[in-house]
Amino acid sequence: MAAAAWISRFPRYRVGIGAVMFAASDLLIFAREAGAMPADLADLLIWPLYFAGQFLIATGVVQTIRNGFRKAA
Repeated sequence: MAAAAWISRFPRYRVGIGAVMFAASDLLIFAREAGAMPADLADLLIWPLYFAGQFLIATGVVQTIRNGFRKAA
């Protein structure tokens, strides 16, 4: 998903970075469950990364669609 968002016509500074943040939050979940990362630290980082990533994806897509893909190319 992150790679597809990164190479899409949507703005990379929002949608691409948002998708990378979303993927990072998932990786932190995996690291916490595997015991490779302290649970307290992972818990502090997972939700902010997830929320910010989803916010950037949504606002980047909506803004681009509203502008009719003029600036996305």
